[in-house]
Order: sequence, then structure tokens, then C-alpha cells
Amino acid sequence: MPEHQNTLATIKYFGIVLQQEKKYDEAEALYRTAAEVMSRTLGPNNRNTLLARLNIAVVKEKTRQFAEAEKIYKDVLNVQVRTLGRGHPDTARSLYDLAESPRSIRRKSAMGTRFRSTVKL
Repeated sequence: MPEHQNTLATIKYFGIVLQQEKKYDEAEALYRTAAEVMSRTLGPNNRNTLLARLNIAVVKEKTRQFAEAEKIYKDVLNVQVRTLGRGHPDTARSLYDLAESPRSIRRKSAMGTRFRSTVKL
């Protein structure tokens, strides 16, 4: 498995290309590989590891797997709140992404609560 950071970056960018081509299964596989290696080499709470996990969530949304996407968003957000704090820009972005997810939009009251939390940041 590739462990050099430049190789992992290339894998991530290739995943982005595949995602843009709507090859979601292939993109997700690459994102998962990157996230697993980054978790092992950089740590599960590392910013790059978390960003790789967020890429998986985006693919899950694109393939209408909203519950899985929401779980990833929540997991990443919990790590960011714990490690970076509520006021960090990455935390705010993850909270926004969670609030904007289609599953959250269907739950209007939850969305309003999450947006108010974002504004408080």
C-alpha cells in the first residue's frame, strides 16, 4: 500500500477526477485507501486523514447513501470539536457540510439548530 504523502495526494486527486466523471465506486475506493493509509501513518485525528474521510462522505451523498454520509460527517465533526475546538474553520466547515447534507435538509428543525450552531462559531 502506498505510504508516501505525494503518492497519497495523487490518489486523492485521481479520486476527485473519477468523482467528477461520476465513477463514484472507483472514487470511493481510492478515497478509502488514502484515508486508511493516512490514518495509519499520520493518525486518525490528523487533518489530512479527516479530509480524506470527508471525501468519502461526499461520494456517499452523490450516490444517495445519505445515512452513511451523515455518519461520516458526524464522526469527523466530533473529532474536530474535540481536537481543534468549535471555533476552528475546519470545524465550522464540517458543521456546515453536515447541516447542508440532504438528509439534514429533510429534517428542517435539525438543520435550523445546526445552522444556529454554525453562526455561533
